[in-house]
Amino acid sequence: MYKEVGTYTGEAGLTASGNQVEVSFDAKAIGQLHVIAEVKDNGVHPMTRYVRFVVEVK
Repeated sequence: MYKEVGTYTGEAGLTASGNQVEVSFDAKAIGQLHVIAEVKDNGVHPMTRYVRFVVEVK
């Protein structure tokens, strides 16, 4: 999570399971939360890709 750019006021947690991630939020917190995902492959020439997700918590 990239807290410096968002407006989210609470704590958030990430739980990874295989190729899925679950994000948990505080019950009363609001704002924008920025999550940066990193994906890598296992090829001969490994590649990495980064994607930013912006989540609006209301």
